[in-house]
Amino acid sequence: MVSIRQMTTTDIDVVSQLDVLAFASPSRQTGDHGPVHARTPLNVLACLNLNPSGCFVAETNRPIGYIFSRIWGTIGWIGTFGVHPDYRGQGIGRSLLTAAVEHLQGAGCMTVGLETMVDSPYNVGFYGRSAFLLTYPTVLLLKETGPVAMASLCSVLSQLEYEEALSAVTQISDVACPGLDCTPEVSNAREYKWGETLLLGWPKPWAFAIVRTTPKREGLAWSMADVSALVLCSKAEESLAEALRAVEASVYGQGLEQMVLAVNTADGKALLQCLNYGFRVHSVWLRMLLDGEDPPQVGRVLSRWMM
Repeated sequence: MVSIRQMTTTDIDVVSQLDVLAFASPSRQTGDHGPVHARTPLNVLACLNLNPSGCFVAETNRPIGYIFSRIWGTIGWIGTFGVHPDYRGQGIGRSLLTAAVEHLQGAGCMTVGLETMVDSPYNVGFYGRSAFLLTYPTVLLLKETGPVAMASLCSVLSQLEYEEALSAVTQISDVACPGLDCTPEVSNAREYKWGETLLLGWPKPWAFAIVRTTPKREGLAWSMADVSALVLCSKAEESLAEALRAVEASVYGQGLEQMVLAVNTADGKALLQCLNYGFRVHSVWLRMLLDGEDPPQVGRVLSRWMM
């Protein structure tokens, strides 16, 4: 008999192993993706502690499946999840997904979504049968960094008064997309030292960027800045251009050779501007929502819903 329970810190190693088994399985992917590297224990722990009551494990006499979820204010999304290949087709994935969705809805999330690989028909069908609808895809962009001039002051959260800086992140989040709150991600990056948060225009910030500077997986050479979220109060094109320059100047100053940024194609102008800035398309992910509609944006939110 299979049971679903909340994930705990004692599950970290086995979840990392299940993640490799799930994503290395031919039924989960098409094409030649190369070897799947295990997530670092610190990455699994950090992801768990972003929303510990919304991460679950399926088990018999041992764990055989897992799922993560995140809450950003009234936006909740499903992180990576998988089931041991030997236990597929038994409804275990559906039970895990149901547990995570019910948790997000119970926590007051008005938007519940996820992003999945574009080349996995299995995933698209699975989520579709669970009432997730396809919306605008998210494009993952890559750019080599270089010296760049910027006009706006770019401050590092770790060098500011923490509570004041965190309050600014809350305000910018809610202005850009009412109900959005990225402070859990900011606090997580600070606590587990996987990255840094940049605030633009301090002491009156108008944008922030959460930037990963350490690898998620074992055995990877790492010399890039992975921008998990870039959030701006304004949709003005000059604001985005200045934000991109500020982020690039900061990461180049740290000796990082590349930067990665995600843009949902619902904001076609932002995507075009990023491409014109010098980014190139690295991959495409399908965004799926329970209600089929992304939350309205007043400003700009460039982020991904994937771990």
